[in-house]
Amino acid sequence: MATKDSKLTPDGQWKVEIEAYKNNWFFYKAIGATTRAYHMEETRFLGFLWSTGRNWVERNVAIISTGARFNGLLPVLTGIDSESCVHQNASSCDVRKWAFGIGVTIQASPRSGGPDSSTGGTPNTGGASLEIREVVATGSASINNQSFVVGPVIAS
Repeated sequence: MATKDSKLTPDGQWKVEIEAYKNNWFFYKAIGATTRAYHMEETRFLGFLWSTGRNWVERNVAIISTGARFNGLLPVLTGIDSESCVHQNASSCDVRKWAFGIGVTIQASPRSGGPDSSTGGTPNTGGASLEIREVVATGSASINNQSFVVGPVIAS
């Protein structure tokens, strides 16, 4: 499965795009997905000087949504947590799980393999920890009274 998917409206003037991601930096870890809506428009350099051509510009749509299933450490256990977001009159919708800072830990539950916030973390781990194996996500947008679905996409 891909980490990015997009769909154009029949007239080619709108694009709905979803991207799944997993970031593993020392002080910040995140996994999630973002759905965005774009409109094809004439763009200008410095707003008034000269045209730079036609480009995709992020624009609000009537309704935009993202739904994601987060899977735990063990591949045999799927769908340990799910999350969704729905926005009206917005250009993007994002769902994510994240950890930040030194000593921040989200440990895996021994039963489900998913995040277990009841453990209280492990001090002095030396960096952020987020024990989620993958995210599987889909998105949708309502444009001109039509619904456009993108995905599923996966990041692991």
